[in-house]
Parts: sequence; C-alpha cells; structure tokens
Amino acid sequence: MRGPWFALLIVAVIGVQGCAAQTQARPESSDAGHPSDMVSGMINLHLSQLNTGIDGLDRQIAQLQRMPETTDPVVRELRALDLAGWQLHQQQWKFQRDHLRFALDQLQQAKAQPDEKPRILDRWVKQEQTYETAVNDFRQQRHALERKRLELEGELVRRHLK
Repeated sequence: MRGPWFALLIVAVIGVQGCAAQTQARPESSDAGHPSDMVSGMINLHLSQLNTGIDGLDRQIAQLQRMPETTDPVVRELRALDLAGWQLHQQQWKFQRDHLRFALDQLQQAKAQPDEKPRILDRWVKQEQTYETAVNDFRQQRHALERKRLELEGELVRRHLK
C-alpha cells in the first residue's frame, strides 16, 4: 500500500511547480489570461494524475481479488487488509478528485461572475472544512489498517521463523 505521504507528495510537487511557474517571467501582452488560468491548469494536471492513479488502483484491486484463496487465516486476513487499504486509497483519491473538480468549478464561476466572489468564497471555505475533516478521517483509517497489517505480518514472519 502506498502510505498517506504519497498523496501529500503529489500535492507538494504540484505546489512547488506552481511556485516555480509563478516566479517565471510573465508575458507583457494583454492576452496573458486570467490569473486563475494558471491555477486551473495545475488543477487539471492534478485531476489527470488522479485519474491515472485511480485507474492503476482499479487494476491493483482486480489483481488482488483474482489471487487464489488460501487456507491460512493470517494470509487471508493480510489479503483482506491489503484489499481494504487499496479500496480506501481509491476512495480517498476519488474524494480528492471531487474536491479538485469543485475547486475548478469555483474558479470558473469567480472568473465568469466576479461580483459573486464573496458568495463563492464562502462556499469554498465550507468545502475546505469538509475536505479537511474527511482527509483526517482517511488518515486515521489508513493508520489503523497499517497498524493491523504490521501486527499480522509480524505474526506470519514469527511463525515461519520458529
């Protein structure tokens, strides 16, 4: 399972790319575009990366589900934990994708209706709070799965070393 840091790493990389892009010289012409266009481009890139990652998780989950059954209860439980971990990871990425789609929509609305920015900002702040709560919940669930997996893995290794 990829750890919780993998998703954070993706966000950090995009953030660094965004900072680097902001420090580059901007064209002086009047058709430079709206300031939110760069952010929208970054969000679209991240959406594409998430879609690719979700597709990869679909394949990993399907592969794990096709593995032959075993009579060993510890191995069965490890597989069940792996499956639950991949499914949780997929659920989190889908949630992140929905969050980014919402962000993109808010940017587009603010660009199209600048007078509505205060209302749009209020919606965004509420969404951010919901998102942060959910991400923390995902983190706790992942941590519990990882802790249980480490216990079972240790048990399995100890059994084979006796």
